Amino acid sequence: MEYGEDDRFAVTGGELTMLNGRFFLVFGQRFDGQYRGFGGTDFTQKYTEEVRVFTLKPGSLNILSYGASTSSDPDRPFHRRDGNVIEDVDPGTGQERITALGGVFPPGIIGGYDYPIYINGPQNPVVKKEIHQKFSQYECPVISIYDDEASNKSIYSTMYGGIGLYYYSQDSTQKAIYNLATGQGRNDGIPFVADISTFIEGADGTYSEYINAKPIENNRLLGASITFIGNRALINNGKATANGVLKLSGLAAGEKVLAGYILGGIEAAAPLPETPNKGTWASNSLFAVYVTKTPSGAIPSSFAIKADPNTQ
Repeated sequence: MEYGEDDRFAVTGGELTMLNGRFFLVFGQRFDGQYRGFGGTDFTQKYTEEVRVFTLKPGSLNILSYGASTSSDPDRPFHRRDGNVIEDVDPGTGQERITALGGVFPPGIIGGYDYPIYINGPQNPVVKKEIHQKFSQYECPVISIYDDEASNKSIYSTMYGGIGLYYYSQDSTQKAIYNLATGQGRNDGIPFVADISTFIEGADGTYSEYINAKPIENNRLLGASITFIGNRALINNGKATANGVLKLSGLAAGEKVLAGYILGGIEAAAPLPETPNKGTWASNSLFAVYVTKTPSGAIPSSFAIKADPNTQ
């Protein structure tokens, strides 16, 4: 075993992935001290606001090359952490890329980013501020599926629960606690959700978002702080791209395919805490996720409810 130290990689809340032989450390923050929910002075934190790109010398942990992309946009779109940074495919070109969906927190705001950033190489990530994602701003399991058969090829990103700016499904107990916390002025605008949503980008530049007709079973508030564990065996049998994105052309009609697993993360008792700083725990649930090439019911995201009662 080999290990090393380098302050450029002292990052939490970012995501480390690969693209075309390079490592990409995407967003995140440097955090030193005692982590706590709110308040306190015994810690420091600084967002990287960078996409850090590097290569390693073969057979070692020595840095062979290093660089970083930043943004001069006054809205500071790179000031995000704990979002969904995934490997997927550009539907317009069919090329592999890295996509950042969501992320928290904009400077000085308890909230999340609702527009995506696309990384196609070591420079100039593409920020799409005109696009708005309603669900799952906080890290959650994401399954990427590439519709490479349609005339308008599309990439489908299906997100499981987590924490978001909008919600749709709440049972009566969850709704009562949500209303209680909101009435007490404790609605921070990013509740835990049980909704499963799909964010779609077409090769023609169009975007859409849908809510699955059924939420997570029993309306459990699962999904926060988990990455999806993809079934890499699908790459070898032609059912997925080289970076693990499922291909519709690789699935037969009605075929049931093990896409991967969801394990652990945070589970919440209610969308917002009934008692401040209480009501969440580490989940020990394990789910096997299967995909079939069968149409299912979906609800347009226009039916979603904005979580922050103070904005429209």
